Amino acid sequence: MILYNPLGLLALLSLPAIVWLHRYVMWGQRKQVSCLNLWLDPELLQAEGRAKRKPPLTWVLLLELLAATFLSFALAGLEWQDARESHPHVGIVVDSSASMAGGELGATAFDETRETIQQLTSDDDSLRLSIVVSGDRPKLLGGRALSPTEALAQLTAYRPNDIHHSLNAALELLSLLVAEPEQTLVFSDDPHFQHPRAIDVGKPIFNAGIVAASWQAGTDPFVAVRCFDDPAEAINLTMVLDGDQANSSTLPLNFKAAGEKPLSLPVPAGTQQVDVYLPADGLAIDNHITLIRPPVHHLNLRIAHPAPRVQTAFKRLAQALPTLQLSQQVSTQLIVLADNFKIENSFAVVFPATSDGRPQLYPNFTVDAFNPLMAGFDPQGLVWYGDKKSIADISPSFSAKPGSKGKPQLLLQSGETPLIWQTDDTLVFNLEFERSNFFQHNAFPVLFHNLMEKRKQAQGGLQHHNYRVGETLHFVRPSNWVGDLKIGFPSGDIQTFNGTDIRVGVLEETGIYTLQTDNDSARFAVNFLDAREGALHLRATTNKQATLQYDTVISRDRNRPLSQAMILLAVLLLLAAWILLRPMPTAYLGQK
Repeated sequence: MILYNPLGLLALLSLPAIVWLHRYVMWGQRKQVSCLNLWLDPELLQAEGRAKRKPPLTWVLLLELLAATFLSFALAGLEWQDARESHPHVGIVVDSSASMAGGELGATAFDETRETIQQLTSDDDSLRLSIVVSGDRPKLLGGRALSPTEALAQLTAYRPNDIHHSLNAALELLSLLVAEPEQTLVFSDDPHFQHPRAIDVGKPIFNAGIVAASWQAGTDPFVAVRCFDDPAEAINLTMVLDGDQANSSTLPLNFKAAGEKPLSLPVPAGTQQVDVYLPADGLAIDNHITLIRPPVHHLNLRIAHPAPRVQTAFKRLAQALPTLQLSQQVSTQLIVLADNFKIENSFAVVFPATSDGRPQLYPNFTVDAFNPLMAGFDPQGLVWYGDKKSIADISPSFSAKPGSKGKPQLLLQSGETPLIWQTDDTLVFNLEFERSNFFQHNAFPVLFHNLMEKRKQAQGGLQHHNYRVGETLHFVRPSNWVGDLKIGFPSGDIQTFNGTDIRVGVLEETGIYTLQTDNDSARFAVNFLDAREGALHLRATTNKQATLQYDTVISRDRNRPLSQAMILLAVLLLLAAWILLRPMPTAYLGQK
């Protein structure tokens, strides 16, 4: 048994007080009533007030004493002591960012964390540990109360590989398990992290890593290599094509000091996969990336507008955007028109002629920043001439609800005048393009790049083929895919999806993923790209000492079933005593 609040036993002093109160009986005020004096032995009535007597052993007294006893022990926090509560309990937060795996072989910051915990717990086998590994979604490692042997086994099997994150979420989770700050330790190599019980692990070490990588459709692969400290010699970058070591090349990178080098890597036209390697150094996870060539999804564009200025602008746009392809077919994915009429299976972009021939200048703009089409749209320096219109002019039944079927959604306006609006699959411009500079402004390619991305998303399938750890994978299943979709992870796990909306969640494993249906297949790569985790030369080394502080019988589990049961029993006993004290009704003379 265990008492959480021993001072609560002082409540037992209420027992003699209850007995003392039962020594007295209260006489009520004397009342004259009519009677026939049929009693043989008349009662002797004393003066009203208190009268001393020997406490009678009644059911009421027993019930009150039992109730007071139960309430006293409940107030003292009496509980059964289970195996978990009988051990000292300490909570530990371990930084799970990838830099914790950085360092020389066998001497990483995570290795140092494990060895320090082993030293601190070696003298007390009864100690129980709660270990929380941090991350955007922190988790409890192994269980709530691990023995030192179990905790070390869990830490040995764990590999930190998270991107840079805050440790606050892990501390909040641990506070639910170990309430006292003195029972908490935090191990991290982050030089900016401050905590009164933090232990700095790791030591500064040289590192160079790949901090950015991409491969856009129709272009060469791009990588950025950062040297976080002054190098002693050139760093050799090795590029392997299609996983064939025989088809590899080496590029020496000369860094005179710490810095970053962006690189475009020319590859043959038929190359589908590029692996880039750096020499082994302080951190292994940023020394290798894999890039998958994305397929080119062309968006067909037909220019049906008669104005030469509009035709020239969109021809230049097609040259700037490789995935935009000019077409002369009647039905295309994107069509530029002068009149607002609909062509089946096409998204129409309409530049109608000005109605009265006297366009007005609109200097002030309001952009719908929440619409994906307007992402990055900056109207600064934009000269815009257009007709004087109102919302009622473009649609008498206009509704402010965005995305309503058949209702225009304003994207750009000046005061009450609409300048760009969208209705279903039509994008309309209130623009006099001869006087305006919209086609020469950077807002023009930005808007249509966003439009192409939106049309690509509507078609479904993977939007990218190269992701980074921490990104979320979510796409719409294309209509031509047949059967269940199976996604294979680099670890060998397989997830099956049979719906239209595919949500894989946060990507945490690095490597190549596969997508497979009955009639199609695809691949994509996930790489670790985080410059903040590669800065191993900035590690803090000020606080390397640690001591464990704990209470021997503390358990902060707020569930106390024994105390709750005693409180309930005490209430029932007092209810029974009250029922016994109630005056019983007396039958009238002659009543059966």
